[in-house]
Amino acid sequence: MPTTRGRPIPLFALALVLAASGIIGMAYAAGWHSVLRALGRVSVGWVLIALAAQVIALLAYVPSYRTFAGVDGGRAPGWRTSLQLVVAGFGAFVPAGGLAHDKRALTHIDGDAHATAARILGLGALEYAVLAPVAWLAAVILLPEHTGIQGAILWSWAICVPLGTALALLALRHKDRLTRHGRRRRTDQALCGLRHLFDLIRCHHAAPSFGGMLGYWLAEGLSLYAAGRSLGVSLGLGQLILGLATGYALTRRSMPLAGAGAMMVLMSLALHWVGVSLVAAVAMVIVYHLAGLILPSLAALWARHALEAQTRPAA
Repeated sequence: MPTTRGRPIPLFALALVLAASGIIGMAYAAGWHSVLRALGRVSVGWVLIALAAQVIALLAYVPSYRTFAGVDGGRAPGWRTSLQLVVAGFGAFVPAGGLAHDKRALTHIDGDAHATAARILGLGALEYAVLAPVAWLAAVILLPEHTGIQGAILWSWAICVPLGTALALLALRHKDRLTRHGRRRRTDQALCGLRHLFDLIRCHHAAPSFGGMLGYWLAEGLSLYAAGRSLGVSLGLGQLILGLATGYALTRRSMPLAGAGAMMVLMSLALHWVGVSLVAAVAMVIVYHLAGLILPSLAALWARHALEAQTRPAA
C-alpha cells in the first residue's frame, strides 16, 4: 500500500508555517489587539466539541470513500484500510492534496489509473453535490429577508447551483463529443466521475455514499458552530450553511497540504460576508482551522504509519 510522498514532518511544519502566515495576515487586517481579546475569552468546553466533531467528520467520510472506490467494478478496500486511507488523505502533509493521495492508493489496489481517477473525481463531486443544494436552499430562503448576509453571496448560490447542475447534465449528454470518444483523457475522467455520481443516485448505494457525506458536512458545520460559540458568537443556521459552503469553495481534501493558510483566509472572509464581524470571524477560524488542521494531521500520521506497516511485510 503506497503512502503519501515526501517526508511528513517537514511538510507538516511547512503547513503550520502557511497556517500561521494566514492567521497573521487576517489578524493584522482585523486588528491584532481585538483578535487577541476575543481569543482571551475562549470557552474550552466548546473547543472540545469542535475537536470531537472533527473526529466524527473523518469517520463519516469513510462510507462515501468505500462506495466510490467500488463503483464501476472497482475494488473497495476493507473498512479498516479505508479509514486509514481517508485519515491519511486529510493530513496537512500531503503535497498534492487528499484526492491525489486517494488516486495513488486506489490505483495501487485496482491497477486501472484511468478508472480510478474517474472514481476519485466523482468522490470530489459528491462533496459539492451534498453541500451545494443545501446552500442553494438557504440562499433562496434568505433572499427576501433583510439579513446581514451580502447579496452577492445569496445571489451567487441561488443562481450558480441550478446553472451548474444544468451544465453538468448537458456535458454528460454530449460526453462523446466533448471527450472526442475518450481521447481527451482528463475531460473523460471528469465526466465519468460525474456519471458515477448520477448513477449512484439511482441505485441502492446512494444511502451510504450520500449519507456518509451528509454526516461529514454536518460534523464540519458543528465544528465551525462550536468554534463560534467558544468565542461567544452564535451563528444562525443560514449564516452557518452559507459561511461553510462559501469558505469551502475549494475543499480541504482537494487542496495541497489540506489547504493550510488558504483555508484560514477563505473561511474568515466567507464568515465576514455572511454577517460576522471580521474580528470575530478571524478568531473563530483560528479555533476552527487549528482543530481541523492539527487534529486530523496527527491522526493522519498514525494512519500513514499503519499503512506503511501493512506494506513492509509484503515487501
